[in-house]
Parts: sequence; C-alpha cells; structure tokens
Amino acid sequence: MVEYGLIGERLGHSYSKTIHELLLPDYHYDLLPMNPAEFAEFMKARKFKGLNITFPYKKDILDYIDGFNEDVITAGDAINTVAWKCHETLGEKMLIGYNTDYYGFLYTLRKREIAVRGKKVLIFGAGGAGSAVAGALRTENAGEIVHVTRHADSENNIITLETAEKLHADAEILVNATPVGMYPNVHEKAFDLGAFPSAETVIDIVYNPLRTEVLLDAKERGLRGVDGLLMLVAQAAFAVNIFKDIELPEAKIDEVYEKVLRDTQNIALIGMPASGKSTIAKMLAEKTGKRLVSTDELIERRACKSVAEIFADTGETAFRALETEVLRETAIETGLVIDCGGGIVKNAENVRELKRNSMLVYIDRAPELLVSKDGKRPLLRSLADAKKLYAERHELYRTVADVRVENNGDEFGVAANKLMSKE
Repeated sequence: MVEYGLIGERLGHSYSKTIHELLLPDYHYDLLPMNPAEFAEFMKARKFKGLNITFPYKKDILDYIDGFNEDVITAGDAINTVAWKCHETLGEKMLIGYNTDYYGFLYTLRKREIAVRGKKVLIFGAGGAGSAVAGALRTENAGEIVHVTRHADSENNIITLETAEKLHADAEILVNATPVGMYPNVHEKAFDLGAFPSAETVIDIVYNPLRTEVLLDAKERGLRGVDGLLMLVAQAAFAVNIFKDIELPEAKIDEVYEKVLRDTQNIALIGMPASGKSTIAKMLAEKTGKRLVSTDELIERRACKSVAEIFADTGETAFRALETEVLRETAIETGLVIDCGGGIVKNAENVRELKRNSMLVYIDRAPELLVSKDGKRPLLRSLADAKKLYAERHELYRTVADVRVENNGDEFGVAANKLMSKE
C-alpha cells in the first residue's frame, strides 16, 4: 500500500520526493506516474494515506473524493492534495480534497514581497495551477485578473493570446501557470514579453529550469522575474501539514528551499585562460558533490580534435558554433559544476544558456599571473598579450557574472573556499 506520494502522467524530473523527505524526517514519499486508466483504477482502490495530484489530474480527482476544503473553492475547484480525515459529525474517515498550490503561490507572493493590489494580472493557463494562482491573487486584492489560453471562454473571463496582446498590453504582472518551458522543452515560452510593454513583474511557476525563456527575457529587460521553486517547496510543506496534522514553521520551508536551490543550481566558472577555472572547478565538484563538466572537453570529444586543432583547421567561428551546440545540451541539466572556456561569454546566446540553470562565477586573476610560461597559450605569451586580452574581456566577464572571486594567490583552494562561502 502506498502511504504518501505524487500522482501525475510524467514525473521523470520531479523534485517532490526530495522536497517532501527533506521537510520531515522518517517520512517516505513516492513518485507515482500513471496514465489515465491507471489513475482511475488506483483512485477507485483508495489504498493510500495521502496524495498530491499534478498535471493532468487536478480536476479529474474531483470524481473520487468525498468532500473538499474551502481552499478548493477559492482556487476554482482545482485539487492537488487529498487525505483521509475524520468527519466530525459522522465519525468516519472521508477522502477530502485540498489545494496547496494556492497556499504555495500565496507564500511566494508574500515572501518575495510582490505587490499585486489593484494591478492588472494576466495568467497564462486556466487549469488547476492557473485557478490556484488566481485564488491567491484575489486573496491579495489584485485588480483585473484575466486567464489566457488557446481557446477563449467569455463566461469564465478566458481569452486567447492574440486578444491579450491587443486588449491587455497594459498588464503589469504576467504569470505563466502552464508547463510550457519545463525541462526538457526549455526553449519554448508561453508568451512574448515584448507584447506587454507595461509589465513590471514576470512570475513563472515552472521550477526546472530555474530561469525559463520568459524569465530570461524579463532579466534582459530589467524586469523582476520570479521562478516556481519556492512555490513548489511551500505547497509541499502545506501538504505535509495536512497529511501529518502538524504545522511546519516558515523557517523549515526556507531551509529546504535553500538546500534544493544549492543542490540543483549549476555553478558555471567563467574567466580568462589560465585563471584557475579548471583547478577550482575540480575542488568545487569534490566539495559539493556536483558533477564536473568542461565545455572544452565536450567540444574536443565531439570534434575528435583538440581545441587548438579546431582553431587551426576551421577557425574560431566553427569552434564557437560547436561551443554553443554542446552548451545547449549541457546547461539545461542541473547539479553541475561547469568549467567554461575563456571565450564562452563572447557569444550572447552562450550566456543565456548558462543563465538558465547556473550561477555564473567570474574567476578574476591579474594579467601578470596569466602569462603562459610554457608557450602553450598563444594569446598569453607575454605580459603585453595578457594585459591586452584582459582589457578586452574583463568588463564582459564582470557584467554577466553573478559572483566575482579574485584568484591572485598561489593556492587555488583559497578562491574555491571563498566561492563556497558565497554559494
């Protein structure tokens, strides 16, 4: 018999098991992928203690419960949690439905101090998650709330994207409440941010990748962007409260969120050739348990040539094309330390791919320490060469980096330890 778990159609990259078992010791939580027929059979059998429900069953679950909590009404009749509870009057256990997505999104609004009072909000998606988002926005006194989907429904204030672009370009807050942009389809997006010039804040409930296409667009435009990881952790905590009849403190929610973020977020090291990236990357991988990858090694493996040979045979343009190709495949993964080639930031597309799931760390080493003593680095054969290349790239590294760490000592471990303290 299953005690607690998550039901959905595809759960291959769900963080829910990890999150639930971090929230409460001695608690087992299963991932239960099911097709519609399996879902119906499982729910009819009723052999479980408590469940979370995700896409596409958040409204189908209504057919299998005995009642629901008031938060379900607030969230538009969408349910993502069910648990057996004793009926006060009848004295027997009944299967009750709840919506912890509502509480998770509400927690995110308040924790991130997102002011929605009186503002126009577009919610992309009108399914279970979109209904929960709308409920939380109403609780926080948002102004006009409009759902955007592929098919219009005037009775329920649902419009198409084309209509939204024509009539609601003045929307101030945009929320993606669909799976569009979720791993592995990370290059898709639910809407074009350029169609909404009045937008101030973009929220995407997708949590993998950490920065979806719409959040990357928001960052490039200087807008506030909020991902879905905190909502995921918060809604899980509220589900645990229901399952176990407890009340986890906010500090526990924040602690688990920070741990999941640390464990999943990549660390991408950028900087000049000979700055110590490779050495520091190895140390970080050992200290954090993250998997180490080198973009130059991946390129060499794919081309069956060394970096120097690629440059000599086909030139820098061909090398950069290979660099982007391997990065698009690698940077969408999580839990990595990425040792980046020195020129990777020369291509804006590369930087965008890195920022999807990575914290970019600039390993800054003084030019006089970069000179190639063995002559193997043709761009760094003299101090003049090093100073010239440093002057060309330093500002670019500094601008795109999330963190800058100086590495001017002989002990690379000093820089690695500084970086660990910042993570």
